[in-house]
Parts: sequence; structure tokens; C-alpha cells
Amino acid sequence: MIQTCIDSGKGDELQMEAANITKNVWPEQHRSVPWVIINGVSLKSFQAQMYDLPRYLCD
Repeated sequence: MIQTCIDSGKGDELQMEAANITKNVWPEQHRSVPWVIINGVSLKSFQAQMYDLPRYLCD
């Protein structure tokens, strides 16, 4: 399945879509990878949450 995605060009399409979303985040541009975006909002303060996303999202 992964190889099919790569060979069909779908992988490139999905990567470009993700890049465009990341490039256009608001209000702060990403500074590293991965960069957490929650509800379409990008804040440096969210980045510490990436280490415990299940707790942050579910509590």
C-alpha cells in the first residue's frame, strides 16, 4: 500500500498539501519539525504538548 502511494504520485500530492498547510499556519510560523497545530492555530506554547498529546487532547 505504501509503495503504491509512492509510485502513483499520491505521496507527493499529500506531502505538498501538508507543506502548504504548515506554510500557512497562523499566528506563528513553524520553527521545527514536527510542529503541533491545534484547531488550525500554531503557537510556540503548543510545542511542549507534543510529548504528551493523548493527555493534552483527551483531558
